[in-house]
Amino acid sequence: EFGIEAEIEVTFPEVITQDRSAKLKDLATAEEMQWISHSRAAEIAAKELGISKYDWELEKSEIEQEQQEKQIMPEITPAGSPLTSPGSVAPNAKQIVPDLKGPSLAGPLAPGPGQKIAKNDSTSAITSDEKKEIKNVR
Repeated sequence: EFGIEAEIEVTFPEVITQDRSAKLKDLATAEEMQWISHSRAAEIAAKELGISKYDWELEKSEIEQEQQEKQIMPEITPAGSPLTSPGSVAPNAKQIVPDLKGPSLAGPLAPGPGQKIAKNDSTSAITSDEKKEIKNVR
């Protein structure tokens, strides 16, 4: 009426909330069974996730670009937490393990049948000379 051209989208909240994860699983099944196309599944999923402006062609090109970047440059992961990340040992360092009495959660200190002692391995057993060194340090 007033010469204004606008596109208006109105979204009403659901009266009864449905399980979104179940809907997305059903959507994936429908796509896998080839009942619907990948682009249609993506558009429906975008609506389910509350994305009001979704362009499948643009999204597809961005996904392809991200995949190419991952192939060119592998993902660099942060070091992580010192409590959850595995420790590292310098290549020439000797492992110092206290002389434990009784069973340990870490396992036996002596090698089993057919196992070799590797001094540079952080999970290896220690020799009797190294045990003497540990006792002398105490």
